[in-house]
Amino acid sequence: DLAYLSGNLQAGLPGLEREIHDTIWKVEHLDHRGAASDLLRGLIIVAVVYFCVGSAYKHHALGAQGLDMIPHVGFWVEYPNLVMDGVKYASAFITELIGGRPASPMGMPGGSLAGADRDTFANFTPSK
Repeated sequence: DLAYLSGNLQAGLPGLEREIHDTIWKVEHLDHRGAASDLLRGLIIVAVVYFCVGSAYKHHALGAQGLDMIPHVGFWVEYPNLVMDGVKYASAFITELIGGRPASPMGMPGGSLAGADRDTFANFTPSK
């Protein structure tokens, strides 16, 4: 798999087009034997290359050390919270879709958020 990828990359633009074509085929034909595992393997390879090249660049060009070498470290630190927000949103959306009780602010069922109406006109007093 790595030899095939490196061969495609060495071929230049035609090899890159072949790699993209193969990836699209794998996505469209996940029911074929081995297509999903090939797709997952390719995703893992891309992630490893992303982290290795990004870390090497940040270390050599920017002098980063330790966790600062991770490319886009702020995003990766915040990622678990972003996933939790997405799960809360999807849960609230599905609950409302099937006729359940609408979720309270920030998708916290039954909870309240201090100052939840601060961005509304509920407490608006016009200036004179």
